[in-house]
Amino acid sequence: MRYRHPRRALVLLFLLSGILLSVPSQRLRADDDTLRIVRIDTSGYPTIRVHVRAYCKGVQYSGLNQVDIEVVDGVARSFKVNCPSQTVPMSVALVLDRSGSVAGTTIFRIQQGAAQFVSLFQQHPTGTDEGAIISFSEDVTIDQSMTSDQMLLYSAISKIFPWGNTALWDGVMFGINEVAMNGTNPIKAVIVLSDGEDNQSNSDLPDVIRFARQQGIPVYTMCLMYHTTPTAVAQMRMLADSTGGLFFPMYHPDDIVPAFRAIQTLITGGANDCVIEYKVECADGSMRTAVVTAQACGKTVTAT
Repeated sequence: MRYRHPRRALVLLFLLSGILLSVPSQRLRADDDTLRIVRIDTSGYPTIRVHVRAYCKGVQYSGLNQVDIEVVDGVARSFKVNCPSQTVPMSVALVLDRSGSVAGTTIFRIQQGAAQFVSLFQQHPTGTDEGAIISFSEDVTIDQSMTSDQMLLYSAISKIFPWGNTALWDGVMFGINEVAMNGTNPIKAVIVLSDGEDNQSNSDLPDVIRFARQQGIPVYTMCLMYHTTPTAVAQMRMLADSTGGLFFPMYHPDDIVPAFRAIQTLITGGANDCVIEYKVECADGSMRTAVVTAQACGKTVTAT
């Protein structure tokens, strides 16, 4: 995975407020033995934090330790690693814009990113990750109610077709209600992706904020900056800030997939990630490639 090395005396604000990601296109299969870099956090520069997960046969591996890991970032790095003793399941509704303005490359990236998000669902000691797919244009549909069945979620995502206006606030209300009524896990959240101002809903932004607060459900907002207005950006930011979520600006369709991957780890506060921490020096603004190699699943696995 590549990230830009900040220049001396300047901490750069990376994509997604300090996070630069690279996401493989494939889904996690049941027979996968793999190591994945989930995100690289440079917000504490010169300290770099690399969030990784290892999977054996598609199930997260909890046995990573410092002896089994090697990190190369230009040169071999000395580091410390902290892995969770027990992972935590989540219940999440993905609320996706399918209005006419997302036709073309954008809807393809939305579907690809949502599928990547679902591909990281896993079983935990206390439960299984679960999700719901809700989409909106002039109407709102629950394309798939809350389930841990990834194939049902993939199918719902693939059938989303763009047309019409934008009932954004009604869509978020549906998402909050679905998580509140049917989510069974301790971590609950709604993720909403949209590219424009609401022009179709019966609800308004204060209604949505009030309902989310009543239910104690944070809303994470993904805003397509290249298709929107300053008013819409302000509203999406306010929704996230007012409910305990985070606001993610995306300036190009290619930002969508990594944003979905980042949100999954941020929803859990990194509780399901092994975090590798090291310090860098000689800030020069160049791009760096981080390579992590680990012994897991009885083999050597590598993530770049």
